[in-house]
Amino acid sequence: MTDLVIHEWPLPYEERLAERPSSAIDLVVIHCTELPDLATAREYGERIRYEDSRTGNSGHYYIDRDGRTLRFIGDLRVAHHTFRYNPRSIGIELVNLGRYPDWNDSRHQAMTEPYTAAQIGSLLALLRHLRHEHPSLHWIAGHDVL
Repeated sequence: MTDLVIHEWPLPYEERLAERPSSAIDLVVIHCTELPDLATAREYGERIRYEDSRTGNSGHYYIDRDGRTLRFIGDLRVAHHTFRYNPRSIGIELVNLGRYPDWNDSRHQAMTEPYTAAQIGSLLALLRHLRHEHPSLHWIAGHDVL
């Protein structure tokens, strides 16, 4: 069993994201960053994409290849990580190349980089932690996951 250590690394616009109660959280969405490394994922998350709120796209948590877990957005803030389900979900991003840089090339849609044992151990520990913190959490979904 992996001991969970969460490193806080809040995005600069975190406080501008909408707030929600813990009881609103019933879903975790597991993502693949499809970027080369954590630094690139961080840079992507810091980009402002929504001029009205001066916020961007990001998951709540990022798990690097070595299993290190970082929180970019607090659980009680609505992060922009998926379509339609943001108000009720927590986004977890696993650092992985995925289809990078060929996301839209139909000839290169197979994901070939496996997730590390350290990532899987940290993911399981984080899911246990989130279930404890948010009793209404009952669902897990994912996309671009091997």
